[in-house]
Amino acid sequence: LNVKRALAGDVNKAVVPTYQDVSYVFESPRGTSAASYDTMTKIEQKGAKEITVCFSRIDLVENSDWIEVMGADYRVKDTMTGTYDDTNYKDEQHDLCAAPILGDTVYVRLSKQGVSDGMQGFKTKLLKVVQNETAK
Repeated sequence: LNVKRALAGDVNKAVVPTYQDVSYVFESPRGTSAASYDTMTKIEQKGAKEITVCFSRIDLVENSDWIEVMGADYRVKDTMTGTYDDTNYKDEQHDLCAAPILGDTVYVRLSKQGVSDGMQGFKTKLLKVVQNETAK
């Protein structure tokens, strides 16, 4: 750790990833019934080193719904559960982003187990993509 460089704001640019925002809008099934279902959405960005999925809307019902974000190997890297209702309302501009996933493929799984009624689902907004050096 070089304290002088850190205080001076001298950052090694090769270490800090450069994200490119890519518009990606996808809306999962939604509704308010207690019916069970399980969906998987594949998101692929050829040449990506890392992908972060950002949402404009997430609605989950406690003890009933969850969202899992997985890599190409189907290993879960991030999970959203419980009573989760976070929406970008009028004039709000914050990102609701999952953990970054290494590779060029991400799977988003929405599971509704039919325990209770209530709005469920999600809508994506964009992807934050870090390109492989060879893909630039």
